[in-house]
Amino acid sequence: MFRAISQNLFEPSTTAESIPGSQHRLGACASDRGLFYVDSAGAYAGSYGSSYKPAATDVLVVQYANSGPLVLEYRKAAATLEQGEVVTFDTTDASERAVAGATDSAAGVALCDVASGSYAWFAIDGECLADIDGTTTVGLLLDTAAGGEFTVTGGTKSDAQAVAIVASAGAGLKRVKLLL
Repeated sequence: MFRAISQNLFEPSTTAESIPGSQHRLGACASDRGLFYVDSAGAYAGSYGSSYKPAATDVLVVQYANSGPLVLEYRKAAATLEQGEVVTFDTTDASERAVAGATDSAAGVALCDVASGSYAWFAIDGECLADIDGTTTVGLLLDTAAGGEFTVTGGTKSDAQAVAIVASAGAGLKRVKLLL
């Protein structure tokens, strides 16, 4: 487990200082800011800027430069989640997060793989990596799709209810700007 200690850093913690439902705002930054590492499977591996020494296959989860603030929320996963999946409020416990479907309201994006019943920080505002179904171009409005992805087609909401904007073109894990 890790905890937010300032507007800019995450540090490892073995105590329960991250309270479910708490939010943490990381201020805007001029260059990419490391948050934590995920292993080759996408699961949380260790915190950035601490004594953790990343493996060669670890990937750094970042807050992107010139993207404005990034807001994170600490929640429990109601089901196993993968990095970049769009999450919604669980139907049996609204305080938990589950994979979003096409008709669901987005409640955030998983920043790393999260096992069912585990806690993690989810992006709820700002730019982050999210799973996009199909090829997109920068600036398009996105909506939730089946299976925890964003899409420009197949969503059921109008453009006025779009939940993200494409920040980097392509398909798969791409940068998006959340509009939650």
